[in-house]
Amino acid sequence: MNNIMSKKKELKKKRKKAKQTIEEILTIQDFLYENTPYYILDYQPDISIYTKGMQKFYYEDGGYEDWLDEKYLPIFADAVTKIAFELMQYNYSEVYLDPVGDFDTKYKKYVGYNIRKIGLAKLDEIIHHIILDWQDNMTIKFIDRHHNIFFMEIKDEWETTFTNLRGDNLKLIKKISKAEGLFLTKCQYDEMEYIDAPKSWLDKTDKKWKKFYS
Repeated sequence: MNNIMSKKKELKKKRKKAKQTIEEILTIQDFLYENTPYYILDYQPDISIYTKGMQKFYYEDGGYEDWLDEKYLPIFADAVTKIAFELMQYNYSEVYLDPVGDFDTKYKKYVGYNIRKIGLAKLDEIIHHIILDWQDNMTIKFIDRHHNIFFMEIKDEWETTFTNLRGDNLKLIKKISKAEGLFLTKCQYDEMEYIDAPKSWLDKTDKKWKKFYS
């Protein structure tokens, strides 16, 4: 009985810590989106130079978007999953679901935890659920062997983004994306706020990732 109570307390403590980590990550991501360039994983290259000033896209009348959702979105979901899994092989990673999301009952048990080790099959299922069923989002925190941190955020439908992506990690993801027939489009807000970074972003005391490379 005491062992059961002890395990419950330990799980509760872990979940509380994980929730705090998620909140910190979301704060950091808000900071990065507002103050630094970020990258969108896209099914087409940046064509803004060709569409600038256009009042209307031709495909709106031709059902192109509907066709994409029906025929190509599942392929996109497969590609996003493969890219995420490849990056997990190269880098230490933590995986979290949005704590305020509206996930199906069968996935709620994974909210509030680092679910990196639940198995690739289950992660695959959840990613496809997010993209294809338009359900909330997943955030993956990566730390490479040079201590660089970057984030991958998988949202419903076509919204998969990377923040704090640069150097070798940017080159790597461009190559992986290209292999999957996808593109990285660089974006940034027109007016960056240049607010101070969250304290948690500056805190380098968390060294759990070191075990990944030992």
